[in-house]
Amino acid sequence: MSEVTQADLHAASLSCWLVDQLPEIKIGGRPLSFVSHPYLVDMIEDMHPDQVVIKGAQLGLTVAAMIRSICEMKRRRLRGALYLFPRQDDIADFSRARLNPLIQENPVFRAMVEDTDAMGLKRIGGGNLYLRHIGGDESVVKSIDCDRVLYDERDEMDDDKVELADHRLDSSQEGIRIEFSTPTLPNFGVSKSYEDSDQHVWQIKCRKPGCGAWTCLELTWPDCLRTLPDGRVIRACQKCGGEIHVNDGDWVATYPTRTKRRGRWVSQLCGAMPRQQPDFILSSFERATRDGKLREFHNSVLGMPFAEIDDVLSEALLLTVCDPNETRRLSALGPTAMGFDVGGSDFHWMVGEKRSDKMLHLIAFGVAASEDEITDVWKKFNCQRGVVDGMAEQRSVRSLKARLPGLWDCLYSQRKVDDSWDAREKRVTVNRSMSLDESHQRILKGTLRLPRPDEKVRKELIPQLCNLARQVLMKGRDIKTPEIVWTCVGSKNDHYRHALNYLVLAAETLPVAQKVEHTDYRPKKQRSLTSWMAR
Repeated sequence: MSEVTQADLHAASLSCWLVDQLPEIKIGGRPLSFVSHPYLVDMIEDMHPDQVVIKGAQLGLTVAAMIRSICEMKRRRLRGALYLFPRQDDIADFSRARLNPLIQENPVFRAMVEDTDAMGLKRIGGGNLYLRHIGGDESVVKSIDCDRVLYDERDEMDDDKVELADHRLDSSQEGIRIEFSTPTLPNFGVSKSYEDSDQHVWQIKCRKPGCGAWTCLELTWPDCLRTLPDGRVIRACQKCGGEIHVNDGDWVATYPTRTKRRGRWVSQLCGAMPRQQPDFILSSFERATRDGKLREFHNSVLGMPFAEIDDVLSEALLLTVCDPNETRRLSALGPTAMGFDVGGSDFHWMVGEKRSDKMLHLIAFGVAASEDEITDVWKKFNCQRGVVDGMAEQRSVRSLKARLPGLWDCLYSQRKVDDSWDAREKRVTVNRSMSLDESHQRILKGTLRLPRPDEKVRKELIPQLCNLARQVLMKGRDIKTPEIVWTCVGSKNDHYRHALNYLVLAAETLPVAQKVEHTDYRPKKQRSLTSWMAR
């Protein structure tokens, strides 16, 4: 689209009658126009049943979602639309500052909405527009049947609650779910959903004679911005270097054969506001680089997930802390420490030795299928201190504490508390985020070493250690007080990561191992003359 005009919008055949009413609709006192937001046209008319949008901040998607919801409910006579937020405070802010002013400012919307007084409920065309938060009681959404579910800031929502809300569409013949969010971590939340989609991007055509190349600003960052000799910064064609314009763009699927989910990615590189112009974005990037705020820049400006080394472990990093001379052991003289996480009926366990006051070596790990198996592991490695997941099935935890001397259970707390060791109950209470921060830092500093990277280490251990990531969330309206949480990402199998955390706790009071050679507990008739390293 070289220039988005009223005729262009008519030709787009939007799914609601918005085009006819466009001259009359106002947003904040200004006439609604897609000239500065051409990427929204296809979004509003898209009827794909499963849609995901990763986005930068302040790009008009919330306004588009509101207008679409109101128009579709009236025109299609929907039973209901469920608009979900991560927090209760978000509903009041959204209703008072955005939705109610939109309705009151536009007579065409006032005529559609039968009741505008309730903060979390609007009656439209015989159906209901529900505004709910997803972080509370399940009953908040459990009794609602609807034809549309929209998730606003999906990355701040619990996956289990999202899955429950998805079921609100079970009885709908034309159900549509839409999730959009500023992304946070790679392979998590809205970013993971986008990776599983057809991945539409806004491709811009160069109008320079003889060129005609297409450029996606997001995929070519930072080369997509070019500073001219006169100091002006432009969006640049990746072929000829000439200036390109957002209005000359169109949505193009990266993977058109993935038809199950429709994905879109739009950033402030395509924005039209003064703070979204190329020169401002480039200077913002330079400041973020200088001030160490690249996470916020990538998330809010580029609409791109971002993880620093303090946020998530990587396979490459973990391979650097593997000791090539340390193979996994079958037993040990001790003393050793054990940490194990309980998942269903399985126990993911790890055993470690202290080689000095600061150095901890992981010497073995595995999965035990029963209490008897984990007891056998404890004895083979001469464990002196162990920590087990205290939030697991309590009967099993009590049984193991009675069996294994030196075993404590661990309770994760969300409150900021110092580690508390209760000798009478044999229980340690730690702040979850701070505890995971500490074990993460031990790996970064190289004071926790892994065994030689054999196939089991590469395929079982390392992937799980990478499945937990540090996420920074804003607490409601107070953006100066971020909340740090460790979130499960990827395949969401993180048992070994927590077992490692429990191992670090168990090793705190463990003596330094005096001997590290192998001890063979097999009956004498089964022993061979070969060394343990050859087995």
